Amino acid sequence: MVKVAVDKGAKKIYIQEVIYKQSLSYENVIDKMNNLVQVNSMVIADTSEPRLVDALQQKGLNIHKADKHAGSVIEGIKKILDYTIIVTPESWNAKYELRNYIWNDRRSSTPMDADNHICDAFRYAAMRLLEGSDLLAYN
Repeated sequence: MVKVAVDKGAKKIYIQEVIYKQSLSYENVIDKMNNLVQVNSMVIADTSEPRLVDALQQKGLNIHKADKHAGSVIEGIKKILDYTIIVTPESWNAKYELRNYIWNDRRSSTPMDADNHICDAFRYAAMRLLEGSDLLAYN
């Protein structure tokens, strides 16, 4: 989970790593999110776990599914490249992923699909914020 804020005027995206852990139970995810997500903050969820998204909605979180249409990865990367990305000092995994995010085939604009959990998460949230929402987003 990352916390994302966008300053459209300054063309900056701010990222704070909140949770970086795999294989958490639904109960652990719900507990952690209840403790960490501010009331009314928008949460953008990856659609790969629809039952978890439903469970989080039932707990009252302002949760929305990430837009993962064909071409959305490249579209999002191109839009984000217009912004300076600022990562909090304690966000070690985010820094690692951003330093190692590479193109599988630059000519076809195909990014490597590895070590990109935070990159995907912040892209989902940033795209939603860039579409017009002024709320802080988590993913």
